[in-house]
Amino acid sequence: MEIKYLKKLENNKTINWDTIKGVSDSEIKTVENRFGIKFPLAFKEYLYLAGDSSGGLRLADGNGSLTVLTKDDVRKKLEKATQEFQIPIKRPFWVFSEKDGFQQFFFIYLDENSENPPVWFTTYGDEEDGPNVIIKLSDTFSEFIDDLIDRSILFAQRGY
Repeated sequence: MEIKYLKKLENNKTINWDTIKGVSDSEIKTVENRFGIKFPLAFKEYLYLAGDSSGGLRLADGNGSLTVLTKDDVRKKLEKATQEFQIPIKRPFWVFSEKDGFQQFFFIYLDENSENPPVWFTTYGDEEDGPNVIIKLSDTFSEFIDDLIDRSILFAQRGY
């Protein structure tokens, strides 16, 4: 796959001695076909480069590999969590990293009609906001990954 958006990730495959590991184009297509979806190009690049292991990137501490996130029991946990924690997502979306049994997760909407969509995060709310809230983290997926690389490198250097 030719990388258009995630050049920085392509050039930073190892952070803090932990190397990213991607999945093949055919694995990506298999998932798209199985779920009847089409991933945006920037996200496909991410999967191709780091879809099996995000290496030293500082994402959520739970599941993040495409293989795990597409398992039937994991998908059921996601569905249950969105209902139980009243996560206010009403559009088609895809989780790419989760924590605490999907109480918190990074995701993209699949209906943005963009090759390089924004990145969103859902996390604990409060009495005023409700159980969970949704926060827009970046205007583009590539911007999110580039910033994440920088923060992950700093974390590896400083330890915080």
